[in-house]
Amino acid sequence: MTSHIQRPTPMKFVLAVIGLTATAILVTATGGYLVTEPPRGFMVWVGIGFLCTIEFLAGILTVNIFARARCEYRPSGAILAITYGIIGAFAASGLLSIVVYWVLRDSEGSKDGAFTAAMMAITVFWFIVAVVLYAYDLHSQAVARPSKEKRAEHKNVAKSLAPLLSALRAFKTTDDSVRTRVSVALKKLESIDGAFSHSYGGGMGSWEGGRQHPSPSGEDQTLQENAGRLASLAPRFSGGIATDVGSTLTEIEQCIETVSRSLDEVELR
Repeated sequence: MTSHIQRPTPMKFVLAVIGLTATAILVTATGGYLVTEPPRGFMVWVGIGFLCTIEFLAGILTVNIFARARCEYRPSGAILAITYGIIGAFAASGLLSIVVYWVLRDSEGSKDGAFTAAMMAITVFWFIVAVVLYAYDLHSQAVARPSKEKRAEHKNVAKSLAPLLSALRAFKTTDDSVRTRVSVALKKLESIDGAFSHSYGGGMGSWEGGRQHPSPSGEDQTLQENAGRLASLAPRFSGGIATDVGSTLTEIEQCIETVSRSLDEVELR
């Protein structure tokens, strides 16, 4: 018999969070009503209302975070911690303001209007801070993702060149001219390997320069094709002995020159 673990659907989870938030607000409002005695003045309802607002914001944030969990871009762990910290700061500053005003408030409540405006200002301030940070985090991810993907792709290219590097380093010959050519090719290939290994994902136009100098079209494909050709030549130098050294070295040199030129075009070194 095969047992299946039934996982809650996103909609069920969202509805559960909304239901729990509504329940928390209802309990807070009811509890505040029951523990106070009439006549319940302005400050009682301000305190109860503020606590309900905090619960509402926490519930909405949780729903938003879960809703974005399946999206292409979602808030990072750091921004989530900051956002919950903002809610905590909002709660602390608001509750402190309520307590201070409660102590200083005159019997007629002549400053109630000014206090309400101040509370609204506090709410709007923290809300704007949270929205700006949240939106900036998502925007930064959208901008940086192409470069990150290209950087990972380039690192894979660097790994594919490792066998050829090892083969050239192990290559032995008594021909001085061939040895010189292998040494020069090895140094250039090490430079290419370093450029791919430490790639930041593209040219100046793709990130730092705001696409003022976009990479020439087709250069990246040229890079990939010639890097693949270089990687495929490694077996010819297996065991430190090359077959058809002259033509193999010529092909390696041609690929290296093409890759080097393309790397300069896309500003990877």
